[in-house]
Amino acid sequence: MTNATTSRLDSNIQLFPSPVTPREALSLADLDWGIDAVPVWSGHPNVFGHPDITDVRRIPDQYELRRNDTGGRLGTVSDKYHPIENGTLADIIGESFGNEPSIVAAACWNGGRRVMLQAKTGAYDVAGVDANEFYATFLASHDGGGAVRFIPSTVRMECMNQVNGFIRAADAMGGVVRLSHVDIGDRSKVADLFAGAISNVDRANAATVERLEDYASRPVMADTVRDYIDRVAWEIATPQTRQLLSNTAETVAENLKNNAVQKAARRYAGVRDSMTELYASCDAGNMAPAVRGTRFHLMQAATEYLTHNANRSDASIVDGETAKQSRFAVELAGTI
Repeated sequence: MTNATTSRLDSNIQLFPSPVTPREALSLADLDWGIDAVPVWSGHPNVFGHPDITDVRRIPDQYELRRNDTGGRLGTVSDKYHPIENGTLADIIGESFGNEPSIVAAACWNGGRRVMLQAKTGAYDVAGVDANEFYATFLASHDGGGAVRFIPSTVRMECMNQVNGFIRAADAMGGVVRLSHVDIGDRSKVADLFAGAISNVDRANAATVERLEDYASRPVMADTVRDYIDRVAWEIATPQTRQLLSNTAETVAENLKNNAVQKAARRYAGVRDSMTELYASCDAGNMAPAVRGTRFHLMQAATEYLTHNANRSDASIVDGETAKQSRFAVELAGTI
């Protein structure tokens, strides 16, 4: 079987051109290894600098986790820690998706201390012209320092920078399920939580598709376009820019003599002009005629600027400040 490619950006992530089963993903990405829990011992050297066998003693309630293929050390944990092995995680994911091929990416880093599997959970096509996909990312740690996480998104993993961004902000994202290894208890608890999370996300995704279809059917007037772009540009401006430009109309002319205010005004105008150009050009002609001049077109002008024209990092786009601003732009398109 040759359905695997290594990302050009990081050798630790495997991308699958077409979905594979979770168990196949483990084999293709060299993740089909288990974890051994080894008792921890302590002792002191004797006068010759060698271990004193008379002083060796078992440290109670402590275990060292090791890979069972290489013996590589993963971390030291208490006896309350319940590791979720790669095979167990794969089986739970497989059951959640009816054991159908679903995994499109897999990764392992820090010697196996962190493992990721990403599944494609669905797809939608707004007004028949804008194809998109839904994903679920499953993260597991094997060193005692992290939780098992389920993270829904519309972003397919392609490099480790994205994975690290997910981890840093996972707890702050909506829809994330975070399960402590101390609280896991047994496999069925993890399976039930993931199944419930996937069901909730499926409902949320269906609502998203319904909203976007609604946007694609509602035309907008020129005044609405200007107001929308003004409000999005103001929302994403830095606090310093908003402070410099928030004076009353009577004092704006005077304040514009200030060099800092001039720079802030140019920054704000530049953002508005960029989004206006994206809207007017129909995304350089890429916007399908069927949705031009709609609220969907309006929303796309703002989100296209945020994710492609504003020099934002992967982490910010995926789950950081840019993701928050994009959500604002989507919400505003339906209410302005």
